[in-house]
Amino acid sequence: MSCNDTGGWKITAQGVAGTAADAAAQTVLKASNASSTDIATGTATSGNTSNWAFKVTGDTASGYTAFSAVPATAQTVATSSDPVFETTVTAAYRVWVSTTQEADTYTGYVKYVLSAPL
Repeated sequence: MSCNDTGGWKITAQGVAGTAADAAAQTVLKASNASSTDIATGTATSGNTSNWAFKVTGDTASGYTAFSAVPATAQTVATSSDPVFETTVTAAYRVWVSTTQEADTYTGYVKYVLSAPL
Protein backbone atom coordinates (compact mmCIF):
# COMPACT_ATOMS: atom_id res chain seq x y z
CA MET A 1 0.00 0.00 0.00
CA SER A 2 1.15 3.52 -0.65
CA CYS A 3 -0.30 6.78 0.68
CA ASN A 4 0.58 10.38 -0.09
CA ASP A 5 -2.08 12.09 2.03
CA THR A 6 -0.58 14.58 4.49
CA GLY A 7 -3.20 13.56 7.06
CA GLY A 8 -2.08 9.92 7.15
CA TRP A 9 -4.33 6.87 6.84
CA LYS A 10 -5.93 4.02 8.75
CA ILE A 11 -7.31 0.57 8.01
CA THR A 12 -10.30 -0.74 9.94
CA ALA A 13 -11.61 -4.30 10.17
CA GLN A 14 -15.10 -5.57 10.93
CA GLY A 15 -16.74 -8.99 10.76
CA VAL A 16 -19.47 -9.57 8.18
CA ALA A 17 -21.34 -12.87 7.87
CA GLY A 18 -23.33 -14.36 5.02
CA THR A 19 -22.26 -12.81 1.74
CA ALA A 20 -19.73 -10.08 1.10
CA ALA A 21 -22.63 -7.75 0.26
CA ASP A 22 -24.38 -8.49 3.59
CA ALA A 23 -24.55 -5.16 5.43
CA ALA A 24 -25.28 -6.75 8.83
CA ALA A 25 -22.13 -6.94 10.93
CA GLN A 26 -21.74 -10.41 12.38
CA THR A 27 -18.74 -12.23 13.71
CA VAL A 28 -19.77 -15.82 13.06
CA LEU A 29 -18.88 -18.23 10.30
CA LYS A 30 -22.44 -18.85 9.12
CA ALA A 31 -23.45 -22.47 8.48
CA SER A 32 -25.17 -23.06 5.14
CA ASN A 33 -27.48 -25.69 6.67
CA ALA A 34 -30.00 -24.32 9.20
CA SER A 35 -29.57 -27.42 11.38
CA SER A 36 -25.81 -26.80 11.78
CA THR A 37 -24.24 -24.61 14.44
CA ASP A 38 -22.53 -21.39 13.33
CA ILE A 39 -18.88 -20.99 14.37
CA ALA A 40 -18.42 -18.05 16.72
CA THR A 41 -15.37 -15.85 16.70
CA GLY A 42 -12.85 -16.49 19.45
CA THR A 43 -9.40 -17.82 20.12
CA ALA A 44 -10.03 -21.43 21.19
CA THR A 45 -7.52 -23.92 19.79
CA SER A 46 -8.62 -27.02 21.70
CA GLY A 47 -11.67 -28.54 23.34
CA ASN A 48 -15.32 -28.62 22.31
CA THR A 49 -15.64 -24.98 21.21
CA SER A 50 -15.24 -24.18 17.52
CA ASN A 51 -13.83 -20.69 16.90
CA TRP A 52 -12.35 -18.54 14.19
CA ALA A 53 -9.93 -15.66 14.64
CA PHE A 54 -7.84 -13.18 12.65
CA LYS A 55 -4.70 -11.12 13.01
CA VAL A 56 -3.01 -8.31 11.10
CA THR A 57 0.76 -8.00 10.90
CA GLY A 58 3.10 -5.38 9.49
CA ASP A 59 5.08 -2.44 10.77
CA THR A 60 1.94 -0.25 10.97
CA ALA A 61 -0.35 -2.91 12.52
CA SER A 62 -1.92 -2.07 15.86
CA GLY A 63 -4.08 -3.92 18.35
CA TYR A 64 -4.73 -7.14 16.44
CA THR A 65 -1.20 -8.46 15.90
CA ALA A 66 -1.97 -11.75 17.70
CA PHE A 67 -4.92 -13.99 16.81
CA SER A 68 -8.00 -12.22 18.16
CA ALA A 69 -11.77 -12.39 17.99
CA VAL A 70 -13.17 -10.68 14.90
CA PRO A 71 -14.68 -7.31 15.93
CA ALA A 72 -18.40 -6.65 15.38
CA THR A 73 -17.79 -2.93 14.87
CA ALA A 74 -15.06 -1.30 12.78
CA GLN A 75 -11.76 -1.30 14.70
CA THR A 76 -8.46 0.21 13.61
CA VAL A 77 -5.94 -2.51 12.70
CA ALA A 78 -3.23 -0.40 11.03
CA THR A 79 -2.45 3.29 10.93
CA SER A 80 0.17 5.85 9.98
CA SER A 81 0.31 9.60 10.47
CA ASP A 82 3.37 9.83 8.19
CA PRO A 83 2.40 11.94 5.15
CA VAL A 84 4.35 9.71 2.71
CA PHE A 85 4.66 6.11 3.74
CA GLU A 86 4.74 2.70 2.08
CA THR A 87 3.98 -0.49 3.97
CA THR A 88 2.68 -4.02 3.69
CA VAL A 89 -0.15 -5.18 5.92
CA THR A 90 -0.92 -8.91 6.02
CA ALA A 91 -4.12 -10.52 7.32
CA ALA A 92 -4.18 -14.14 8.54
CA TYR A 93 -7.02 -16.34 9.75
CA ARG A 94 -7.30 -19.39 12.01
CA VAL A 95 -10.21 -21.77 12.52
CA TRP A 96 -10.46 -24.37 15.27
CA VAL A 97 -13.13 -26.99 14.59
CA SER A 98 -14.15 -29.23 17.48
CA THR A 99 -14.97 -32.89 16.97
CA THR A 100 -18.65 -32.08 17.72
CA GLN A 101 -18.97 -29.44 14.99
CA GLU A 102 -21.28 -30.45 12.16
CA ALA A 103 -19.81 -30.98 8.70
CA ASP A 104 -21.07 -28.11 6.57
CA THR A 105 -20.01 -25.13 4.48
CA TYR A 106 -19.33 -22.05 6.63
CA THR A 107 -19.08 -18.50 5.30
CA GLY A 108 -17.87 -15.32 6.93
CA TYR A 109 -15.84 -12.27 6.05
CA VAL A 110 -13.68 -9.58 7.56
CA LYS A 111 -14.26 -6.29 5.78
CA TYR A 112 -11.22 -4.00 5.59
CA VAL A 113 -11.61 -0.30 4.86
CA LEU A 114 -8.70 2.03 4.04
CA SER A 115 -9.44 5.68 4.73
CA ALA A 116 -7.52 8.92 4.68
CA PRO A 117 -6.94 11.31 6.27
CA LEU A 118 -6.29 9.79 9.66
